[in-house]
Amino acid sequence: MIIARIRFAGLRIRLQRGQLMGTLLGVAATILDIFAISDVMRSSRDWATKVVLMAIILLIPFVGAGLYLFAFRDKSIS
Repeated sequence: MIIARIRFAGLRIRLQRGQLMGTLLGVAATILDIFAISDVMRSSRDWATKVVLMAIILLIPFVGAGLYLFAFRDKSIS
């Protein structure tokens, strides 16, 4: 049973029920990871800390990015 049809740049993608949720979670994880990595790169931390934080974000997609954004992110507004 097809529940969604997506047209993007001339491509037609038909998604089944399980594929739709997996696709949405994958897109959400990618957006969250990109935001967290860009925030790490802009931070004033030393390079070793940046490498460790980016490894955590990339190796554990939802947990790593969420952990960084809520626990390790600089709280100061500049």
